[in-house]
Amino acid sequence: RLLAWEKRESKKARDYERDKTKEKKKAEDMEREAKKLKEFLEDYDDEKDDPKYYRGRELARRMADREREAAKDADDRRREEEEIEELKKQVFANKSFKDPDAEFQ
Repeated sequence: RLLAWEKRESKKARDYERDKTKEKKKAEDMEREAKKLKEFLEDYDDEKDDPKYYRGRELARRMADREREAAKDADDRRREEEEIEELKKQVFANKSFKDPDAEFQ
């Protein structure tokens, strides 16, 4: 009985070691794949690489999305500039500030 228990325990220990080795290899593979993906994404240029990886309708959809996003960004920038100008007007109109130009610095 003791011999059977020892055999079972040694088999379990080998199984645990094998599982631990598999998990370690899996983690290394994931890390290696993450590094490759990171390098790919760092080097990826939408303007240059999109036609290479996307075709037809999907490319047209991505281009339309990009154009919409650029238009929205331009609108946001314009709105922010208007806000800044409005705030400048308020500061210059407020007589409690001795030096309105210093308020912007």
